[in-house]
Amino acid sequence: MVINQENSAGASVTKDPKSAAEAIDEHVGRKLRSARKIAGISQGALGAECGLSFQQIQKFEAGAIRISAGRLMQLANILGIPIGFFFDGISADGASKSLFDQRIFDLTDFSEAKSHCIRLIAVAEDADIAPLRDVLERLMLKRSDAG
Repeated sequence: MVINQENSAGASVTKDPKSAAEAIDEHVGRKLRSARKIAGISQGALGAECGLSFQQIQKFEAGAIRISAGRLMQLANILGIPIGFFFDGISADGASKSLFDQRIFDLTDFSEAKSHCIRLIAVAEDADIAPLRDVLERLMLKRSDAG
């Protein structure tokens, strides 16, 4: 099913809800991979923690299979992150909202990720954003303890 909508300029835009849903699944998968890597947990360990195989975690991260709401909550609890983290940086049509979100997904080197976290903690302190600072510090501590 294809839906015709108007964009902000009033022009008609055709959207395929299936492709938007798939884009959101891929976004959630990338966020899962990012959180798992920052936490220093392997796909196998994360899978074992929630009763899944590493292949299922791999498919979640690739956006190849959809993550149920209950499973997403379970993964968020295991990783120590709020469930909203998985949806940060994405709009309802599946479009990424910022280049920063794309950049953070690409962080595979912990030292690079750690330097970004340190900068974000400094920003959070300057802006007095305690919840952000606390989450970043928890992620860094969790990763330091694992490694």
